[in-house]
Amino acid sequence: METHSYFENVRPAKHPEVSRQQAEWVARHPEYEEVQENGRFRRWAYVEDLNHYVRVIVLPDRETLFNAFIDSGFTPEEV
Repeated sequence: METHSYFENVRPAKHPEVSRQQAEWVARHPEYEEVQENGRFRRWAYVEDLNHYVRVIVLPDRETLFNAFIDSGFTPEEV
């Protein structure tokens, strides 16, 4: 997958617990998806290695990762 400069340069310092491989897996295998007002996509999937749901933000092209982080407050009932 393509990545935005934010994903490569800012996200690792803010959210080092989620690897690029985990973020790509969530983006490609979402359990839940929601469209943001700005056209970006929120995608969630449970990552067993982290024992949490991970949220990734994908740009409107659906192929470029923008952000990825553990969403400790996420519950499937929200979506």
